[in-house]
Amino acid sequence: MVADKEFYYSTYHGKLSEADVEGCLARAEYMLHSLTLDRLQDGAWEQDETLAKCVRMAHCALADAQHAQDTAVLAGGKVTSESVGNWSRSVQQDDAQTGSFERRCLRIAAQYIPIRSGLLYRGVSGC
Repeated sequence: MVADKEFYYSTYHGKLSEADVEGCLARAEYMLHSLTLDRLQDGAWEQDETLAKCVRMAHCALADAQHAQDTAVLAGGKVTSESVGNWSRSVQQDDAQTGSFERRCLRIAAQYIPIRSGLLYRGVSGC
């Protein structure tokens, strides 16, 4: 795991409950790997102590965002459509101001992970 529960509480000073933190960190790690296009897999980021702390802080912030997203979904969010036959309900989880959850997560990660690291780079290289 990129950041563990101890880092979440002692360094990041997170506020999630003990019951929620492990699951949120696990799901946030998947999001972090997605946002970095799996550039964390080689472990090179851990060689730079400052960058390692930034990546772990981003991981913790994403865990908080994941918890907020989960809470919004459980609270029902905004119902956008309903059906009666073979019951169905659509819920809007994001509003126009904040964009999709993935876009919010990218903005959160960018607050912590320096541009110079290249971990969040989405362009084409080698042209």
